[in-house]
Amino acid sequence: GHLVELAPRDELFRNARHPYTHALLKAIPEPDVTNKLDFSTLATRAYSDPTAWPPPFQLNAQTPAVMEEVGRGHFVRVSG
Repeated sequence: GHLVELAPRDELFRNARHPYTHALLKAIPEPDVTNKLDFSTLATRAYSDPTAWPPPFQLNAQTPAVMEEVGRGHFVRVSG
């Protein structure tokens, strides 16, 4: 696995930047039994495949990745 985003908890939930972080947050169940879990977004898109992430987040063997600071204490992995 890859660490793709690092931020204080409140900042991460309020202002996630990486597409994989967005997908993970959407998969968190709501405490409402009428709200069914929907993993289709994670399953149908290649969120677990770093080579399929959109630029500048895409990771591959040819381009090294770096953790870029996007705010105070908020870092996102991007292609370097």
